[in-house]
Amino acid sequence: MDVEALIQLVGSGNVSTIEEEWMNMLEAEDLSAEGLSEYGPLLAELQNKDKIAEAEALAWSAVEALAEQDRQAEALAVACQYLLALSKSTELRDQVADLYRQVYADHEGLESLLEEAGVAGGRPVRRALRTMEVCLALSEGSYLAERHDGGAARVDAINKDDWTFTLTTPNGKAKLKAVLLADRFEATDARDFQVMQHFDREGLVTLLDDDAVFVIRQICQRREGAINSEDLEAKLVPGILDGADWKRWWTKARAALKKSPDFKLSGRSPFTITLLDASHSWEDEMLASFSSMYDPLDRLRRVEQYLSDCKSIRRKPSAQALAKCYRQLAEQARKSERRKEPQALLHWLVVRRVGEMAGVEDAAAALLSFLSSDDELAASFKAITDNVLLVLACDSLKQARPEDWEGVLADLLPVLPIAGCDKAAGMLIEAGFDRQAFEGIIQKIMGDPVGHNEAMLWLWDGPSNGDAIPLPPLLTLLGRALSALEEVRREGRLNKEDGRRISQRSRALLSARGYERFEQCLASMERGVAMALRTQISRLDNLGRSVPHELSKRINERFPPTRAEPTIQPWEREDVLYTTPAGMTRKQREIDEHVNVKMKQNAIAIGKAAAHGDLSENSEYKFALEERDLLQARLAQMNGEMAIARVISENDIPTDHVGIGTHVVMKHLDDDSRYEITIVGPWEADVEQGLINYQTPLAQSMLGRRIGDTVELDYRAAKGRYEVVELSAHLAQRPSES
Repeated sequence: MDVEALIQLVGSGNVSTIEEEWMNMLEAEDLSAEGLSEYGPLLAELQNKDKIAEAEALAWSAVEALAEQDRQAEALAVACQYLLALSKSTELRDQVADLYRQVYADHEGLESLLEEAGVAGGRPVRRALRTMEVCLALSEGSYLAERHDGGAARVDAINKDDWTFTLTTPNGKAKLKAVLLADRFEATDARDFQVMQHFDREGLVTLLDDDAVFVIRQICQRREGAINSEDLEAKLVPGILDGADWKRWWTKARAALKKSPDFKLSGRSPFTITLLDASHSWEDEMLASFSSMYDPLDRLRRVEQYLSDCKSIRRKPSAQALAKCYRQLAEQARKSERRKEPQALLHWLVVRRVGEMAGVEDAAAALLSFLSSDDELAASFKAITDNVLLVLACDSLKQARPEDWEGVLADLLPVLPIAGCDKAAGMLIEAGFDRQAFEGIIQKIMGDPVGHNEAMLWLWDGPSNGDAIPLPPLLTLLGRALSALEEVRREGRLNKEDGRRISQRSRALLSARGYERFEQCLASMERGVAMALRTQISRLDNLGRSVPHELSKRINERFPPTRAEPTIQPWEREDVLYTTPAGMTRKQREIDEHVNVKMKQNAIAIGKAAAHGDLSENSEYKFALEERDLLQARLAQMNGEMAIARVISENDIPTDHVGIGTHVVMKHLDDDSRYEITIVGPWEADVEQGLINYQTPLAQSMLGRRIGDTVELDYRAAKGRYEVVELSAHLAQRPSES
């Protein structure tokens, strides 16, 4: 729960919920000092509502949580922030003093400085902490910048018995006690504008020429974030630059300021120079836009853009801003995991990437933990659309599940996007997967070209490790790709977004590299197949305009028409095998059993037979090899059939004549008995159910008939003359598949 929500609970008096949320925060694995510091306003609100004891308890528990992890320096930083919020807390003052003693145990004169500053009491909290911050940062030779008057000083000596500082200032030597020094000065370095103005003018001239933006930033920061060009000129001329040098320098500086995202130039003669990040507004802007986003990829891109901007202007990224982004992402990932959302893995991948950018130690721990326990990995990987994150997910899976990652990744490969398929295949090959091991994966992909569309298109485009993978023939892959596009056109299978994605990806890969793969496919194609392909492509309106035109053009160039080709009825075509959706499902199951059951059993049998030794006299081994050859031949035959298969839809079925997919009702002319059949593809034929393969003599005698036509049947279930009395489009399903 964020700070504002908890503050609202204070007003309602619901302290128990605040305490519960607080403890949950302290138990988080990514507990950070920056995150804890943000809760100072909550403690201040509790103090305002006279809940000082409750506020002190919360503050103490947070500081102790860091201290117990040997993070005393971070605990001190948080305790100081909380003390500023709980200025009335004597107990917290003592705790801060104890932490100073732990962190600065070896610092000479610490006890006298604590007493002089009044940390445990005697001075306002802000003044006491400021004294400690300034004085502990100083040593002999350190530089100081005046907070208000533009002066500077150098520390010549420190008496740590009473904390008196001897300084060199532009007006000579001076001595100041710790509290008064911290009131007047802030610690800085030798490149500070005010310091160089008084102690190193030659160096300042060089710095102005080398990095004008750096100097102007410092000047603006001490002038509430803005200065106009006339005031800037008065500050530099004539003490540092002369009039001629100013004009040259200002022209160069103005150009640099316009390129910097940190500054805004407005007005004209004089220009107003505004430092946009005078109060870290650049980080605030980044965090505001980051927090307004929900999509983890959008959030990742925002952080990457921030880092890129920092690099372009040689600016160090804010560790605190990056840590805040990391915490928000981690919380979002935990919520997504609790809700069992498919995007949970994507969230954790982004957490890891941003964690690495933020310098979080072991940023991968939560991701690996998630991968080791996720039981819906297929849905999780399918939700990843970024190629870089896909590669990271595969590598992380191997780390998270060293015992079984090969099997898990092999099961995942068919549902991965294209980049993930190539990465996963490469990892499996390195792990020892051979061509036979890939057989089952390939057939699973081919069995569902819509559900496994990206993987199927990966096969079409050509894997980078193609020699180690038993790729189906290009014609087979092309047929499955076009069948998938036909299925996408039918309503009900996919939502519009998934259908659009499949169409776009198919267009891109069919036309990739100047239609290279399609040209290779045409080179091995016969004329009849090419003509059928051209007809099929002409119906695919989801391929856009240019791609079908270009595909048809290339077909015509390779197979130019010589004369008007006669119209061929669908059932007469030998280059196309028609089937219903149920028939396709049945064939896919048959192929799946063939590859994953029969061929695997055969591989086991070959191994067992080979183990008996003396292969020349081993009849079991020879029989197993012969069986392997038969199985491979059968698989090749089925793949060939799948290559020319075309699934018909309800809209493809004629109702004015008998065609493939037509349900026919006939009446016997002698006794008015009725006989019904449905014309289907060979993969769904079942005579007992009245499902007749359109390639059989019975179906061929019926095809093309119309209502009122008579037909002579000589079939075991129907003999004599029949009249066709009713036709309807009917995609029959076997009862077991309904």
